[in-house]
Amino acid sequence: MKILMLNFEFPPLGGGASPLSFDLAKEIIKEGHEIDVVTMNFKGLKKYENIKGINIHRVKCIRKHKEYSKSSELLTYIFPALAKAIQLHKKKNYDINHTHFIIPTGITSYLLKKITGLPYVITSHGSDVPNYNPDRFKIGHKFIGPVWKKIIDNSEGITTPSEYLKGLILKKYNNPNKIEVIPNGIKIDEETKKDKQKKILYAGRLLERKGVQYIIEAIKNLDLKGYKFEIIGDGPYRKELEQKAKEIENILFKGWISQEELKEIYEESEIFVIPSTQESFGMVIAEAMEKNMAVICGKGSACEEVIGKTGIAINPKSSNEIRNALKFYINNPKEKEKAMKFGRERVTKLFNIKKITSQYIEVYSRIINANKAKITK
Repeated sequence: MKILMLNFEFPPLGGGASPLSFDLAKEIIKEGHEIDVVTMNFKGLKKYENIKGINIHRVKCIRKHKEYSKSSELLTYIFPALAKAIQLHKKKNYDINHTHFIIPTGITSYLLKKITGLPYVITSHGSDVPNYNPDRFKIGHKFIGPVWKKIIDNSEGITTPSEYLKGLILKKYNNPNKIEVIPNGIKIDEETKKDKQKKILYAGRLLERKGVQYIIEAIKNLDLKGYKFEIIGDGPYRKELEQKAKEIENILFKGWISQEELKEIYEESEIFVIPSTQESFGMVIAEAMEKNMAVICGKGSACEEVIGKTGIAINPKSSNEIRNALKFYINNPKEKEKAMKFGRERVTKLFNIKKITSQYIEVYSRIINANKAKITK
C-alpha cells in the first residue's frame, strides 16, 4: 500500500499525537508499505528528509513554539499541506490518506478528496472534538461546526483512541457505525533492570486542565520521605505553576525534553501523577506504565481506560485525594510494586504498537477494497 499521512505535528514538534503517529508510521513501513508524511515546518528543520524509511515533507507555516501551536497558527497548515499533497499524489498515486485530527488536517483531506478522489480515514485525538478542550478551542469549535460535520461525512471513517472520546464525538455526530475505537499504540521495550529512584513525575503540556497545580498543593503538607517531584514539559501555564511551587522544596521544572530523555526518566522514577480533567487516551500514562511506574490519574476521561485496575483514579481537582494516593504508594511499597508490575503487563497486552498497527492496516485494506469496488461498478 502507498499511504499518505497528514499530521500538522510530527517529531520533533508537538505533544502526544506527534510521537504516536511517528511510531505507527515506522511499524507500517516494517510491514512493507510506503508512507509519505506532510507536516508543519519549523526553524532549524529540513523541508524534506527520510527517517526510518518515512518520507517526511514539511511545509512552510506560521508556528512560534515547538511544543504547541495556537488555533490561528494551525490554519496556516491547511493550504500549503494541500498543495504538497496534490503534488505528491500526482506523482505517487496513493491508495489512502490517513489523517490525524479532524481540524485542521481534515480540512486539507476533505479538499484533497474533492480534487483528486483520494479516500481518507481520520484519527481523532481530542482537541479536534467540541467540548474536549473548551479552554483553548471553544470559540473555534463553534465557528467550524458545519465544516467539522462535513469532514466526517466525507471521510471513510473515524478512529478514536478511547470510548470516552468516541462518546464526545457522538454528542455532535450521531453515527456510531462510522466511529471505531483503536487505542494508541506504544513500543514495548525489553524490561530494564535500572534502579528506581525516589521520584514522583508529571510529563505533558503545562495547561491549567492538566492539574499540576493540584499536585503542587498536595505536596505542600506531605512528608515525601525523600521523594522528589519532577515536572516535565512546557506551556502557557508554566510561570503560574512555578510561582505556586516557589516555596516548596523538592520540586523541579525540567522543561521540554526529547522522547529519549523522557524514557530514561520514566525508567528511574517510581510514581506518575496526572490529575487531568480531559484526556483522549493519556499516552504519557501508557509510557510510564511500560517503564514500570505506579500511576495516579484523574477520573472522568480516558485515563481510567488506560490504567484499568492497575493504578489509582482520583477526583482530578482534589489535592486531598492526590495527597492520599501519594501517601498510599509512599507508605505501602508492596502495593506500589504491584501497580508497577501489573501496569506494565496491561500495556504489553493491550497497547503494543505491533497489535495496534495490524488494526490500522486492516482498516486501510477494508477502505481500499471498498473504494475499488465502487470504481468498478
